Amino acid sequence: MPIFEIDDETIESLGDEIKAKLSPYTPEDTTGLKDKANKLLKEKKDLQAQIRQMNEMTDGDESLKSRLADSERQRNELQAKINETNAAMARSKIMAEAAKLASRATSDPDKHELLTEKYAKRIDFDADGVVILDEHGNASVSKLEDLESEYKKRYSFFFDGSKATGGGAQGNTGGAGSSQKTMKRSAFTALSPAEKHGFMSSGGTLTD
Repeated sequence: MPIFEIDDETIESLGDEIKAKLSPYTPEDTTGLKDKANKLLKEKKDLQAQIRQMNEMTDGDESLKSRLADSERQRNELQAKINETNAAMARSKIMAEAAKLASRATSDPDKHELLTEKYAKRIDFDADGVVILDEHGNASVSKLEDLESEYKKRYSFFFDGSKATGGGAQGNTGGAGSSQKTMKRSAFTALSPAEKHGFMSSGGTLTD
């Protein structure tokens, strides 16, 4: 469900029927994932202790060697589960931040979903907080505000009330009062399917 930031004054101006449908945003609870990760780490440490003990006891004993190999396999499986759990936690955090950014741009559910995915590709976290990635997935010195400005120019058709025409686009062709967006066909061809959908659904037209 899309997340929107609305100030108290705006909420008070809404009708009772609309206000009744609003609910406060509650970040996704990742406590269960953290508990699972801690449990897996403990199991991994216990297995590592068993493996060290078996290494000391094998000394040519084929049975112990087999048990050691089985314990090593279990350790590897646990590590894979730990990595999977950590990745799920990180993805949840990234998507929540991306959704917040998208809610500042549009109130349209379809645009919000597409823009959230766009932002998620350029966001990561480290020990200090949010990190903005460049086009190649490398950490950059940019801030969230820089990423928002970049996307307003590149994907203006995702932003409510924007009169810009997006990357590679020409100016409005319908006169000074027109809000019609136009884009060169060559620029449109270079867009992803999601971007093409967003542009056309916002009323965009193509030019040669």
